[in-house]
Amino acid sequence: SWIVLVPTGIIMMWGAELGGGAFVRFCKNIHGLATIIFAVSVLPMLIAWTKRMLPTIYDIRWMLIVGGYLSKVKRPVPAGKFNAGQKAWYWVAIPGGIVMILTGAAMFFLDFKTPDVATWLGVPQIEVLRASALIHNVLGIVCAVFFLVHIYMAAIAIHGAIWSMVTGYKEEEEVYVLHHYWYQELISKNKIPVSEYEKTYAKLK
Repeated sequence: SWIVLVPTGIIMMWGAELGGGAFVRFCKNIHGLATIIFAVSVLPMLIAWTKRMLPTIYDIRWMLIVGGYLSKVKRPVPAGKFNAGQKAWYWVAIPGGIVMILTGAAMFFLDFKTPDVATWLGVPQIEVLRASALIHNVLGIVCAVFFLVHIYMAAIAIHGAIWSMVTGYKEEEEVYVLHHYWYQELISKNKIPVSEYEKTYAKLK
C-alpha cells in the first residue's frame, strides 16, 4: 500500500502545479483505495509489534554507532528483534499512519454540502480541513522520507534483507550480528542452540 500511497500522495500535494486533470484525479482515487488496504493492516501490526517496538536503553547505543553500518569491522550491534531505526520507522508509519488516515478521511468526506460535523468539536469546518491538510502533508513528507530509507536498506544496503521480508527467514549470521540481543534471547529460551558465531565474534558488552 505504501508503494502506492507515497507517489500518489506527492502527486496530489502538487496537483495544481502538475496541471490537475484526469491523471491527478486518478491518483486521488487509487490513493484512497491504497489507504483502505493500509487501514486494514494497521490493527494486526499494532497487536503483533507494539511491545517489541517500545524504546530500550540499548537503542541509544545503536543510534550512537548508527547500527554499525558505517564501521568497516563486522561485530554484533546492540539490537533486539527490531533495531532503533526500525522502531523509529514503526512509530512514524503506524501511529503516524493512523493520524494520516483520520486527517485524510476529514479532507475526503468533509464538504460544505453536508451538515457541519465539525461543530461537534466546537470549531468551524474550514479550520478542521485546514488543520487536516497541514498535518497530513507534513506527516506525509516525513513518512515518504522514512519509506525511501526503508526501501534503500531493504533492497540495497543489507544483502538479502528484502528476501527475509518475502520468506520470513534471515540468515543466522545476520541475526547474530544485526539483532544480537534477540539472538541471545532465543538461546536463553532454548529455541536455538549456542552458535559457532560465539567463537567468531567478540562478545557484545
